[in-house]
Amino acid sequence: MNKKQLFAAGAIFLSSAASATELCLLANNGFLIKGENKSVVLDAMVKKSMYGYPALSNEVYDLLIEGSAPFDDIDVALTTHNHLDHFQADALLEHAQRNKTVYVLPPQAKADIDAAAADHGLADRLVTEVPTHNGKAVKRRINGVDITIYSVNHGGREAEGVEQAEKNHSVYKVEIDGASFTHLGDAKTTVGLLSLAGIAKTKTNYLLVPYFSAKNPEFVHALKQAWDFDNLVLMHIAQVDWEDPKQVAELDKTILSLKEIFPKAWIPVKEMECRTI
Repeated sequence: MNKKQLFAAGAIFLSSAASATELCLLANNGFLIKGENKSVVLDAMVKKSMYGYPALSNEVYDLLIEGSAPFDDIDVALTTHNHLDHFQADALLEHAQRNKTVYVLPPQAKADIDAAAADHGLADRLVTEVPTHNGKAVKRRINGVDITIYSVNHGGREAEGVEQAEKNHSVYKVEIDGASFTHLGDAKTTVGLLSLAGIAKTKTNYLLVPYFSAKNPEFVHALKQAWDFDNLVLMHIAQVDWEDPKQVAELDKTILSLKEIFPKAWIPVKEMECRTI
């Protein structure tokens, strides 16, 4: 499928209403939020499949790098952490060469950029401000987009405590066209640590959560204490060979089990599967 065919196919997911806001799965935890005047991508700078999780297809990756529709005029690209299934420095550098996007990322991801290209010349387009766990999140308007940044532990790293969380993992709340979207990255933590990060019954319209965390009762309890959300989006689905009936059946089984816990959750599984806000 060439790029024109791909966009024609993807267009069936995108609303024809000029004022509509779209939330679209890219790959794994990668999403596009495309508003009327502002657009953001999250955990989208992934060129190669890693750890059994999908990367962008070559066709969609090329559109992203070129800044072609639907990735024209991406204002901000957010990275939750520097694991290779969420962020790859070479992809960000390639994107930055052709686009005027501002990149928001934790210090460890910024260090990867510096190591990959010490003379990248992006100092004024890399935002690495990180809040401390004192109950005060960082709220900024970046390239015209309102963004709140929280430091939250990566799943499985609770023992590392506050100091490590401040260095390696961010949660973002993005506000576009009157709607708010909160992306948890790989966060899987406790009520206490979320409260320390300044998250307690925090309002958001769309909450994007790793599906494996949503199957953990302790985390589900923490989730409901921390966020006042209207819509739940489950993400981080492993790579699937759609030509393999066994893999498709296994995915269907996973989705059914998740629907038993969260019947109204949206669980996108295919690249450029979108929801109109």
